[in-house]
Amino acid sequence: MNALSCHAVVPEYLSVQTCETMLKSIESDLLQLNIQHMTIQLETPEHKHDESTLCSGIHEHSH
Repeated sequence: MNALSCHAVVPEYLSVQTCETMLKSIESDLLQLNIQHMTIQLETPEHKHDESTLCSGIHEHSH
């Protein structure tokens, strides 16, 4: 099984309904790429994260 976990940055003015529609579209695209399991966390630009490709394993925030 192929899996993906990621964060997606969205503008703060988007509604929950718009974000859900966006998630469905992303999930559909990923299924076409043979990714069957995905965890996508939506956040605004105000939610700062390390810009590295891989997580360091040390987080300054809680999940």
